[in-house]
Amino acid sequence: MKKFTLFLFLLTLCTQLPAQLNLTLRDQFSYGEIKLNDVWGWHHAPTNKEYALVGARTGVSIVEVTDPDNIVERAFLPGATSVWRDLKTWGDFAYVTNEEDNGVEVIYLGDLPGGGEVTSYNWEPVLPTGDTLRTCHNLYIDEFGYAYLAGCNPINNGGVIVVDVFSEPGNPLFVSFGKDVYSHDVYVRDNILYSSEIGEGRFTVFDVSDKQNIIELGSSPTLFETTHNAWLSDDGDYLFTTDEKANATVGSYLVSDPTDIEALDNYRPEATLGTGVIPHNTHVLDDYLITSYYTDGGIITDASDPENLVEVGNYDTNEDFTNGFHGTWGAYPFLPSGLILLSDIENGLFVLSPEYIRAARLEGTVTDAVSGTPVAFTEVVIEAVQLNSALSDFTGEYKTGIAAAGTYEVTYTAPGYIAQTLTVTLENGQTVIQDIQLNEAPRYDLTGTLVRADNGAPVPFGQIQIHDGFFTYDAVADSEGVFTFEQIFEGEYNAIAGAWHYEYAFRDFSLSEDTDITIAMNRGYQDDFLFDLNWEISGDALTGQWERAEPVETIFDERRANPKADLSSDYGTFAYVTGNSDLLDEVSGGTVTLTSPPMDLTIFEEPFVRYQLWFFNRAADGSSDPDDVLEVRISNGTDEVLLQTQSASNSFWQSVSSYDLNDFIEITDNMRLIVETSDPDNSHVIEAAFDAFRITEGSTTSLSETALPAIQMYLAPNPFDRELRLDYQLSERTQTAFVTVYNQIGQPIQRTPIRNPSGSLTLGENWKNGIYWLLIEADGEVKETRQVIKF
Repeated sequence: MKKFTLFLFLLTLCTQLPAQLNLTLRDQFSYGEIKLNDVWGWHHAPTNKEYALVGARTGVSIVEVTDPDNIVERAFLPGATSVWRDLKTWGDFAYVTNEEDNGVEVIYLGDLPGGGEVTSYNWEPVLPTGDTLRTCHNLYIDEFGYAYLAGCNPINNGGVIVVDVFSEPGNPLFVSFGKDVYSHDVYVRDNILYSSEIGEGRFTVFDVSDKQNIIELGSSPTLFETTHNAWLSDDGDYLFTTDEKANATVGSYLVSDPTDIEALDNYRPEATLGTGVIPHNTHVLDDYLITSYYTDGGIITDASDPENLVEVGNYDTNEDFTNGFHGTWGAYPFLPSGLILLSDIENGLFVLSPEYIRAARLEGTVTDAVSGTPVAFTEVVIEAVQLNSALSDFTGEYKTGIAAAGTYEVTYTAPGYIAQTLTVTLENGQTVIQDIQLNEAPRYDLTGTLVRADNGAPVPFGQIQIHDGFFTYDAVADSEGVFTFEQIFEGEYNAIAGAWHYEYAFRDFSLSEDTDITIAMNRGYQDDFLFDLNWEISGDALTGQWERAEPVETIFDERRANPKADLSSDYGTFAYVTGNSDLLDEVSGGTVTLTSPPMDLTIFEEPFVRYQLWFFNRAADGSSDPDDVLEVRISNGTDEVLLQTQSASNSFWQSVSSYDLNDFIEITDNMRLIVETSDPDNSHVIEAAFDAFRITEGSTTSLSETALPAIQMYLAPNPFDRELRLDYQLSERTQTAFVTVYNQIGQPIQRTPIRNPSGSLTLGENWKNGIYWLLIEADGEVKETRQVIKF
């Protein structure tokens, strides 16, 4: 059980939004078993006819949508089979990329409105690098007729390639290369290019006025560091991005000064918050965001205030899936008629009429009614059918809104304060300012006693932590086991107590008046390092000493050297780690030793010790795995014996270690556990961690075999150019495991068994450049799915 976090505090809403809001279905075209990808539109001005250019895995479909209630497919152009297709137009030509073969498909549309044939050819030039253009992930064509190709592996490391499609319409001409960093998507206006660098988790801004001298202006990470696409506001001051990751956001950024980019707001559809929904692509029209969401359909967000993004329309094209890569892939809103085109992977093309309305916004400041100080983390909820909520920031400011105007009750709830509900009238296109003052919730005293569960005797000097989901309080019992918390807020609390010679103990209670509780503790030894129970630290190393802390991730040779977090299944967020700052603080120049306080193990007939280790060990030049070890020893006050030698280096918490101490040493009332590692000659990179310590009677323990997931994995580098390394760790309960690799059309191209409890696999050396999916199976079930890019 972990401490509650602010994120969990937010996940309080569970009702579903209506399946559609301000979007009306006009017609739908099904492709049967053929799955779709992206969609674009084309308007023929002389005839005022409109078309949907639909990417399918087997080619391009052209559907006339001039009569949106009776749409008709006019042509289908077979092409290389590919999961990914992207389409853009310039004049009477469409340009199509895919991730399988044939370069860029050039489609002539000019004869289509008169009933003529649609023709195409594949542009596969030999570029100045000597490489033939075969595949690209994406492209964008700016207002001047320059096409910017993205993810054309392996050319330019997948970075942008600039192409002229205006000088000789239908005959692209190579112009130049952009920066050699993999670009997943591009947007260009006024000779400013915005590259979505998904592998780097950021967007980067370039000046492309001089195509032969492209200049980087600035960059910014996106919230979920999986930057998939970006689109500029109509006035050019704001950029909107998507992160292609479960539960990720659409972000807004002030980019008027690319050297000083400012993050403004992040939007997620609240009806499916926390369910794994993935945003894909966003577009901007008249300060509305039209965004395609896998499994959530098309969503319209009012972005006229980029600091307060509010959902004002939605249509779900696929109710068969709730998460994963299913449902709506693309959304196109730019036809003169105003129609919105949605391409659903499984269900085909959807043509919809939108009703664009401006949000009815509510903003204000929350302050303490007595002191006037800002109240942060106030949840503001407009009581309506459409789900919405907002949190006040550290200045007490909040911003929220709703699609439909009306008079609503608005509830303000803040930790430590009495909730308050107001009636507020909201109007479309307007922002109502509603400041509010909250009164502090009542406070009460809590007293309690720690006692032994077997005889009721007091447990002296134990430590107690209580929390209500937001506030956490700590206390230490006195010599009689008595503890006191003075003047804490009323509410529902969980208590956890720890003391050396005892297992953790728990108690739930309500606090609505001065209260007294008793917490009973069982004899034993348990330490997840939630509390500081006085383990001893010693050794002569120059750096890298043990410390009780929240682990800080460090990376060496593209592998995780220090844990990113403590063991996820134990209590609290602390572990003992070596050198918990950066790689300069790794174990160096000697030995580091962690020793438990004395233990009386004569209370057990069969004392079993259990714990989990982390051990990373590499030569400083990254050339090999050195022979250094992490040792665990047990002492009875007279003798000391070796329990375990951990020599295998990995980037994971190792499997649970469990030993019957009777098999190793005579049991006494003065026993200690010792954890030690060293690097005497300062030639290696060594990091270690220790967590989830238990001594129990027999092999039964409160730390179950499910403490670790079936498999842990770490992929690096991603994207990669030569090979991909997969570090893995199986749990003790895992019997069989496989890595299956799928290509762009969903075909399995490699299936590799994982035969050892932990280790590394090298993948991808013989793969074509492109995007792949790795499915990690354990005991017949898919446990992990990861996307990787080879360029």
